[in-house]
Amino acid sequence: MTVSDRNGMRDVMHIIPVAGGDPKEIGWPEGTIGLYSWSPDGTQILFTGYPTNSPQHEFYRYVVADDAVVPSTVGLDFDPESGYPTASSPSWPIWIDDDKVVVNAGFQGMTSLFGLDVTDGVDVQITIWEATHSGLSVDDAHTTIVQTASSPAYPSRLVKVDLHTHEVTTLLDPNKDLLPLEELANVEYITVERGDDRIDAWVYLPPNLDLEKRYPVVLDIHGGPHNRHGFTWNAMAHFLASHGYIVVAPNPRGSSSYGREWAVAVWGDWGGEDWQDILAVLDFVLDRDYADAQRCAIFGYSYGGYMASWAVGHTDRFKTAIVGAPVYNFDSFAGTSDIGHCWTEIQWGGNIFDPAQKSKIMEQSPSTYIHNASTPTLILQGEADDRCPVGQAEELFVALSKVGVETELVRYPGCSHLMRGSGPVPYRIDFNERVLAWLDMHV
Repeated sequence: MTVSDRNGMRDVMHIIPVAGGDPKEIGWPEGTIGLYSWSPDGTQILFTGYPTNSPQHEFYRYVVADDAVVPSTVGLDFDPESGYPTASSPSWPIWIDDDKVVVNAGFQGMTSLFGLDVTDGVDVQITIWEATHSGLSVDDAHTTIVQTASSPAYPSRLVKVDLHTHEVTTLLDPNKDLLPLEELANVEYITVERGDDRIDAWVYLPPNLDLEKRYPVVLDIHGGPHNRHGFTWNAMAHFLASHGYIVVAPNPRGSSSYGREWAVAVWGDWGGEDWQDILAVLDFVLDRDYADAQRCAIFGYSYGGYMASWAVGHTDRFKTAIVGAPVYNFDSFAGTSDIGHCWTEIQWGGNIFDPAQKSKIMEQSPSTYIHNASTPTLILQGEADDRCPVGQAEELFVALSKVGVETELVRYPGCSHLMRGSGPVPYRIDFNERVLAWLDMHV
């Protein structure tokens, strides 16, 4: 079993003797552990983790006889799917024999199965889907796996996958009677070149797009910063597209599923190259005749809320901004967020409580530039959010009010940071409807 402290910023693994006694602890003083799985012969445990807190895990083996942790991989370009509460289930590695496993991983906004040799770290891509598969359960013959799957075309369903033919068969589709009730967006996958880098993005186009018309554009920034957009269900994007908006969902540097270098490139540079990646994707879409550059909005939640707050202090190109559960003021966030005390050093490259480092870190804080804001801004916040506390939204609301910007703050009682996926249904409906109403009023 894994045991977490620092509100999930550190994990270790415990092996508990069935006959009783103290557990054996495996891990690192500052590290994290995600997935784990015993080998069939009981001689080793394969697990994912890293010696420090990192958005990109590698595979390691704990060899019981040697009481030693041995690296299995170095420099993975895929992200083992450890799951996330209310969003996806963990994909525990499946042992095929004493040396080989099948793993489920995020890969460039898609999901893929990989075969991994645990001794030499060689991996082979078995198959890849333009979809997001989660969980990993296998039959005794190791010929069929069962997972959940979603894509831009459908919400989560239960599927089985033939490991020989890679054929995917739906076992349970709980939403099949609902989808015909709504017209879905047409979703386009694009890549944008920026210097030597490639930024992936997904563009949600209104149903029955009329190329002779011009449509307003909403920029949708994901959270994290180590979350990602991709080939998965995005209810908000479909909702807005069905009401006549083009929604642009980019994966700037910091996004997961592209390997360690891309994931950690955002460290110490929030609002820097990540922001330029996002603007490059937006400008690419705005070159299309049917995209109205004069009617753009920005929406983001969590790290996306940071980006929307950053935007209003740095540009007036957006007709409006919608900020959900933001990281707004690095100074107060560090002392009030459940992870702020260690997140500061990880993400922003220093200890904000050290006067020698504070001024540099605050250069990346939206609160430093909010006096420049003129963009009407809607702020949406769960009152029981410990990750991005309600005080962040309150500070942003007060600051915008003081500089004369039209703003509105909506607080959802009892809701945590995960309210968009697990909050009370009436609140989630209200959230979406408020976003649409605000866009209709300002864009």
